Amino acid sequence: MKDANFFSFLAAASTPVLVTFITKRSKPASEQLATIVDLAESYEGVIAFGIVDAEESVQAADHCGILSVPTSVLFKGGKVADRVVGLTSKTALADRLEEDLRSLV
Repeated sequence: MKDANFFSFLAAASTPVLVTFITKRSKPASEQLATIVDLAESYEGVIAFGIVDAEESVQAADHCGILSVPTSVLFKGGKVADRVVGLTSKTALADRLEEDLRSLV
């Protein structure tokens, strides 16, 4: 997702949005992608998922205060609701999302 798409994606979302920031050169970020793809299937219709290359979409990364990758940022109503920094297991990230979903209701 590029900068222009990032902001319109957040604005148009009717569900919470999890955006994961990566770079192509980061091995942990590449590993995190498989987890994000699995979770996107599990949470279809409940959470919208997006992937942003932090080196290519500098405005989006700056807007979210991204200092390292991978970083996943959960938005609700266009505002940051939570963030997870670093390589995170599918189970740990799913648990965190479940906790966030309960608190966002």
